[in-house]
Amino acid sequence: MTADLAQRIRALLADIPDIAEIRMFGGLCFTLNGNMLCADSHTGQLLLRLSPADHKEALRHPGVSPMIMRGKEMAGYLYVAPSGFEHEPDLERWIRMALAHVSTLPPKKRKSKPVTAG
Repeated sequence: MTADLAQRIRALLADIPDIAEIRMFGGLCFTLNGNMLCADSHTGQLLLRLSPADHKEALRHPGVSPMIMRGKEMAGYLYVAPSGFEHEPDLERWIRMALAHVSTLPPKKRKSKPVTAG
């Protein structure tokens, strides 16, 4: 995980309400209304959540690959190699794409902690 990438993402999301940060996928995950938006992967890559159409289009870019979990491609999630967000306008474009999709999703309900009888 690169602290620099997390700081760059944080700066781009600074004025967006309902953004939270959670340790996930071996890096720092940024959420919008509880929904995963993007992450600073432990591999140094940018992990994004995109719409099906944007996902398909993004895979045409060099350095972009699908997220594979337990041998299965995760629809809507992909990795961007550092060369794909080296310049600030490129990172901003990727983040805007993720925001466009994730902002359409319903907010996730917070999980309440189980109550134990004592």
